Amino acid sequence: MKGYIKYLGLFCVMVGLILFVVHLLAKVHGNGLLFAGLTLVIGGTVAHVKLQKRDF
Repeated sequence: MKGYIKYLGLFCVMVGLILFVVHLLAKVHGNGLLFAGLTLVIGGTVAHVKLQKRDF
């Protein structure tokens, strides 16, 4: 389980991108999905970089 923690950031980025695609395909009015997707992409990127630097 410990080895998979460093991939948590990448998983968040993928979920954020999926939310962007869902927003486009479903033609949702409003910015809720976009904000959630942006938050996940930025947070996932930061988490991935932090977890990768911790390994060294």
